[in-house]
Amino acid sequence: MITITRSLIRTLRTVFRRAGIKVRSGSHCPVLFQPDADDLLIQACSADAAVQYRVPAVAQSERLVVPFDWLDATEARVTDLVTLESRQDDKIVVQRADHGIPQMLVYDQLKPAELPRPSTKPSPCGRLPAKRTS
Repeated sequence: MITITRSLIRTLRTVFRRAGIKVRSGSHCPVLFQPDADDLLIQACSADAAVQYRVPAVAQSERLVVPFDWLDATEARVTDLVTLESRQDDKIVVQRADHGIPQMLVYDQLKPAELPRPSTKPSPCGRLPAKRTS
């Protein structure tokens, strides 16, 4: 089971989209939750970019892979908690409260082998040069 805040999900969605990772018609972009020694690694990638976001975590033990569109369904400005839990039938249950009303969403768990591999070549970040002010 993994528990994170809805505001963190909103931040992840923003970071991933700014990196160019988003759902396009006909393609899926999985989000991987990988527990580490002291952190929770959250990764998403597309054909053009890969992003890894690291947050401190307490006793997160499960590796989960969910579709990218779950970010849209669960993000919010509030700090309410969202719980992701895998079931035996290869489904992931996402539980949250929306204005105090419990909500439950069910997604197919993607297999880790389905994750696209990021390119090993570095690509330019696309930043504009800083402007000087006099």
